[in-house]
Amino acid sequence: MKKNIRLLFVVLFWACSARAQYAVVHSFNGNDGEKPYSSLISDGAYLYGVTNRGGTYGMGTIFKVSLADGTLTDIYYFNGTDGRYPYGSLIMDGDYLYGMTPSGGAFDNGNIFKINKSGGVLTDMHDFDGAGGANPYGSLVIDGDSLYGMTTFGGTAGDGTVFKINKDGSGFVDMHDFNGSDGGTPYGSLVGDGAYLYGMTYFGGNFYGNIFKISKIDGSLTNMHNFSGTDGANPYGSLIIQDGYLYGMTSGSGLNNNGNIFKLSIADNSFTSIYDFNGIDGATPLSTLFRDGNYLYGTTFNGGLNTYGNIFKVNLDGTGFISMHDFVGTDGAAPGYGSLISVNNSLYGMTGQGGANGKGVIYKFDLSAAMPVHFISFTATFTSNGNRLDWATGEETNSKGFQVEVSTNGKDFTGIDFVAAKGSTSRYRYIDTHSYNVSTVYYRLKQIDIEGKIAYSPVVSIRADENGGITVYPNPASASVTVTDASGDIQIFNSAGKAVLKQISSGAKTIIDIRSLPSGIYFIVDAKGNRKRFMKE
Repeated sequence: MKKNIRLLFVVLFWACSARAQYAVVHSFNGNDGEKPYSSLISDGAYLYGVTNRGGTYGMGTIFKVSLADGTLTDIYYFNGTDGRYPYGSLIMDGDYLYGMTPSGGAFDNGNIFKINKSGGVLTDMHDFDGAGGANPYGSLVIDGDSLYGMTTFGGTAGDGTVFKINKDGSGFVDMHDFNGSDGGTPYGSLVGDGAYLYGMTYFGGNFYGNIFKISKIDGSLTNMHNFSGTDGANPYGSLIIQDGYLYGMTSGSGLNNNGNIFKLSIADNSFTSIYDFNGIDGATPLSTLFRDGNYLYGTTFNGGLNTYGNIFKVNLDGTGFISMHDFVGTDGAAPGYGSLISVNNSLYGMTGQGGANGKGVIYKFDLSAAMPVHFISFTATFTSNGNRLDWATGEETNSKGFQVEVSTNGKDFTGIDFVAAKGSTSRYRYIDTHSYNVSTVYYRLKQIDIEGKIAYSPVVSIRADENGGITVYPNPASASVTVTDASGDIQIFNSAGKAVLKQISSGAKTIIDIRSLPSGIYFIVDAKGNRKRFMKE
């Protein structure tokens, strides 16, 4: 097998590099709750949610947060007999909040509850007994006078159930028991569309989970898609319905083993993976997508530049992916199983970890505060003169310029130069002549306006991969190296990026005398930009 170098570049387009401001609304401290893994909901004046732990009994809380001033008020503390450790989100119907817990209650299998938005007495509507389902980790959905949901375990085969119950707590019906082959272990929630409910299971099908629909009329279940691993695996979150398609994410596998974003046609079950996470742009998405206009918004549980997860947006066809915010730990970490929500042109969400006390945060992401630069593109390309960065702007207002930053690990960035803004519509080019003794180099732009405010571009990378380009041997070498399949002039660069030798290719095989070179790391580059690193002993 040939071990040659192919240099790839990443091209990222974004229609508006909005200075979408990230702010922590509240950092949980344990006493007021901790580990919020679900979604928020809003009535316009308050945000409502649950925490998985913390509170008076350490078993989770129900809280509300004022949109006016960010004040958090706990309205209920779970004590175990009324449920404990809620994972799923609340839903709202009039003055009441409905939800579920995965454990506690009469049988310690979790329960369904409701409570007034102002707090007070919590009503235990149903306790799961195991046979009719156990341990619901998802959320309820409302359809008329009925509530629908899933349990992650329990039922005939122990693989979870689909159920419905009246809003007054009567009429509980176990609609379907998963058996493994038709799905199993659903962690997410259902979504309704007419006569059907749609959902996903974490296991089951081909072990990688599946997408299904179930009739609200007779409970008959239809398997719409079995994940195979290559097209994603093990979805945690829920589906959303948009324009005849189901959109969702898987937590693992895919092309890069970091999960993916997909869509599935309701009409014919045709499946399309529209984006595969690569780790730097996020990994292990456990959440549910949220659509606003022409974009899908979501979060990843880990990965990103700091490995704490991120907030992203992407076009409906999977193009134009942007990592909008990379969590750093102190501002939150590990956003969980819920989705973002939009209130007054801002996105709100929660992280299960991180923050000032390490117990999770509520955050706000303002979509309205635009940066003074409207970016069109940003690319990175290897050339014989160095790594070439090109970016274009469609509009510039009050922009001071761009600090070019580089990283050798995708996490820690260092500024290497500053490029002044030109104003109006402009194109920029910067050549990085530094040499980096790594296989992948990452770049980003730190945009600075005249008031000192900053925003970061998405990250682009130049990556060395195996291909059928050139071959260099022996490696290490002491007297000479043989280069095969090179095109045109061959140059050797030292670790400082300086060209130290040049030789015209002899065709299929070229021998280069390197006895004059000091010991060290060198790069051989041909006219097409194929590059191979070798060591001179």
